[in-house]
Amino acid sequence: MQLLKLTVVDFGVGIPSNVRKYLRKRRMPAADAIRWAFQPGATTTPQRGISRGLGLDLLKTFVKTNKGKLEIFSDGAYGLVDGSTEQFVNHEPSFEGTLINITLHSDEAYYYLATEVNDEPWF
Repeated sequence: MQLLKLTVVDFGVGIPSNVRKYLRKRRMPAADAIRWAFQPGATTTPQRGISRGLGLDLLKTFVKTNKGKLEIFSDGAYGLVDGSTEQFVNHEPSFEGTLINITLHSDEAYYYLATEVNDEPWF
């Protein structure tokens, strides 16, 4: 089995800091902030006629659908999303910024888009 591993790093303030500021909840646990950020439509950027808050939810759905793995470290939080797990916990030491690791199977038999899934019975 061949795997494709991607890592994205952003050295900004981190997702929990942005979420706390946006929601005005300074004491919100980092894990709760990350969990909020992965919800459909969640965004810390004001809406200006453009759909926002789709990126992390879309990424989560893609990874789960394709039986991959997503790990996120951001400002005191750790998140894990895979085919059967979705967990968000407070994590020390804190990483100022955001680091996302994505692991996908690189064999065509393992991945597809959600629109290509046929849930109808075969018989």
